[in-house]
Amino acid sequence: MFYPFVYGDLSYRCIDNPHIWNNSINQCQTRADGKTVKCSKFEYLPGEDFEDTAVAKYDLVCDKYDRKRWDLSCLMIGQMISVIFSSMLVDYYGRKRVLQFSTFSSIIVSISYLFQPNFYTMCLCRIIGSTLNMSKALTTVILLTEVLPIKYVRFATSVIVSLEGLGIALSSIYSMIFPKWQDFILYRIILLDVLMLIMAVLFLEESPKWLLQKTKYTEFKDLVAKMFKQNNTEMPKNIQKVLSDISVEQDSENDGKISEVKTFLKVYMLLKTKRTALRMFSISLSWIACTIVYYALAFGKELFDINLHSYYILNGLSEIPGAITQMTLANCLGYKWTNVVSLVSCAACLYLNYFLKSNASWLILTYINAACTKLFITTATTNLYVWNAQLVPTNLRAIGMGLGSFTGRLSSVPMPILFSYLNNIGSFLPGIVLGTVALIAGIFSLNVPETIGNVPPDDIEEFEALGTKNYTNIKSRRIEMLTKIGEKDV
Repeated sequence: MFYPFVYGDLSYRCIDNPHIWNNSINQCQTRADGKTVKCSKFEYLPGEDFEDTAVAKYDLVCDKYDRKRWDLSCLMIGQMISVIFSSMLVDYYGRKRVLQFSTFSSIIVSISYLFQPNFYTMCLCRIIGSTLNMSKALTTVILLTEVLPIKYVRFATSVIVSLEGLGIALSSIYSMIFPKWQDFILYRIILLDVLMLIMAVLFLEESPKWLLQKTKYTEFKDLVAKMFKQNNTEMPKNIQKVLSDISVEQDSENDGKISEVKTFLKVYMLLKTKRTALRMFSISLSWIACTIVYYALAFGKELFDINLHSYYILNGLSEIPGAITQMTLANCLGYKWTNVVSLVSCAACLYLNYFLKSNASWLILTYINAACTKLFITTATTNLYVWNAQLVPTNLRAIGMGLGSFTGRLSSVPMPILFSYLNNIGSFLPGIVLGTVALIAGIFSLNVPETIGNVPPDDIEEFEALGTKNYTNIKSRRIEMLTKIGEKDV
């Protein structure tokens, strides 16, 4: 469900006792039998921003007001579940199957939003939906990393993030024209989910690296032949020879079997030395900062005190320059320093917001600062997906991305309740806490090596050597060995 339809407020009236109704707005109590009691029935009045929201459907007012924050917690729980199971399913069933299943299932879940009888079932639906959406995001990044040349991965990721930001902005405009959340859900299903499902079914191919890793040689050979056919190119005889010599005996033996290396052993392999453990800890801190700040911006009205519709249009459009900034900085500075600069700059914007909120006459500066905050955190988040994917070795890539993303989602589950508590103490505290987390994560990311200019590691030995002079030697020996094997086969 789109954030404004959960956090947007509506005016309401208590209608428990119409004969003593005094036309009071936002009244939570009424009189019954000479006593003051809680109101149980409300009439909702269309506001300037919305005609109908989840607030009206589930009576999220008065003592139920804070339940609105459960939506974001449910989102984080779903994403946390996704990074646990998606990493295993992606390695077991393949990138293509998981992406197609997640896309189709998310359409079913989106439709079910329209028929939830109460707020609790809506929260359950929200958890399932966010699980599937996160699975789509992780699988897409892994697939892009393994299919596209390294120089095109940054561009493709920036395009996807820009389209997501444009979608948020258009959704905000759409919610102003048709301010009913049921219409918005149908709009999203038709224009986004169904289109993505068609593309996943008709145009998506399996990752060649995954096919080789799982020794699915027949499917790999068919995929290579299909690629040459689609490009109207004749396959060279030496490649035909290599493909014909590839053994297909192991296809049936490995099909359907669980990987020999269990999930917990894969995690242990990533953390077994001080160097690799420090790198995973530092990258996890960046995930925590990006996740908390990115989704905390859903509280835009509380953080920046600006109009809700205007904020979400600005919020979405800011992702486009954020993605472009990531691609530009990564080309100039590399992933490492892009992460440092974007997180530290985001922290500076959040600290600056403390001074802007204290002066209502600086409204324009508040809008600009809100846009810059979203721009920098989008830059960091986009950069982190690609950086993390290229950092961990091929056979541990799904687990490596899942581990970092899991820590980010886990830390974000209690965030809505914590921010509500901090906001009651002082409205400036949430921004200060977010800024501090982003600053610490930016500093710790200096412990993680750069990946631009290096071929991504294929095993844990190369991962540990990444960023050192020895990495080039190890990689060269591997390539030389594979070349000799290939020449021998030919």
